[in-house]
Amino acid sequence: MRDTAQLTVTLSAEEATNLATRTLLRLGFTDAEAATIAAQLVDAELVGTRIMGLIRLKLISDLVARGKRGPLKVVVDEPAYALVDGCFNPGYLSVPVAVELAIHKATSNSLAFVGVSNSSLAGMAGFYVEKIAEAGLIGAMLISSYARVAPLGGVDPVLGTNPLAFGFPTKGDPVVVDTATSTISNGHVELARAVGAELPAGSAFDAAGNPTTDPTRAQQGALLPMAAHKGFGLALAVQMFGILVGGDPVPRKLGNQGISVLALNPAMFGSLESYRAGTEELLSEVKGSRRVPGADEIRYPGEGRSRRRREALETGISVPRAVLDLIERL
Repeated sequence: MRDTAQLTVTLSAEEATNLATRTLLRLGFTDAEAATIAAQLVDAELVGTRIMGLIRLKLISDLVARGKRGPLKVVVDEPAYALVDGCFNPGYLSVPVAVELAIHKATSNSLAFVGVSNSSLAGMAGFYVEKIAEAGLIGAMLISSYARVAPLGGVDPVLGTNPLAFGFPTKGDPVVVDTATSTISNGHVELARAVGAELPAGSAFDAAGNPTTDPTRAQQGALLPMAAHKGFGLALAVQMFGILVGGDPVPRKLGNQGISVLALNPAMFGSLESYRAGTEELLSEVKGSRRVPGADEIRYPGEGRSRRRREALETGISVPRAVLDLIERL
């Protein structure tokens, strides 16, 4: 462990994994469960999505404190679709089961839709669709998260940040599109509060419905949908998918979220090879198109995350000391 500045510490991937694993074991997870969760938290740090990284151990601790966890169950299992009852485990544990089912069913039956209910804290949606794409399939994931976002024109939190993600196999690194439908995510607010930073202007309301950049006030109020009516519409659609798979219409914090995982086999309309050739041609056109002045390159979604992961495995990840202090108190 090596200090890089007064407020940050640089950890290797191994050190970060050991830290997360020790904490999770202390919280009562088994060795296998801790390894599964730690791998996802550390990967978020490696690809530069700090808000989904080690800081999430605090929310995982809050979930465990409720004492409701039970064994995961597959309650519907048909050739092309399934439903996983998360039994109030973190999504870090229930969603990998759904992803494995989706990959198996789409490989055998061309397409698959797997839902997860009674679960929360799924983590970084891009992590899962990347796994699906690496299996030679097209993946999609929609997470109906807990109510933190106001509808367009409102100030009360009714919608979740409701991330959606897509993963596409290519000849190289998968294309991974992963975005929240809100201006910022809950992780942004939590991290800003932990390190004493402000939120971007125009991203949150306080409890009275006034604009705020204070993360504590924002936690008492609501976040705004991204891109006005576009983000509002997408958030609403994701939440309706959540209802389909058994999630609460308006999930509450650490409650019953509805998570949808889809996988499609490109071979249903040709072959994986021909699909990858097509994606290669498209990406070549995108990256070779004319750039605006000052732009060094055009990067497709997922290219940066793969690059950052490779670099961070060599140089380590920078973790705010405030986050490490928070973890030590769990």
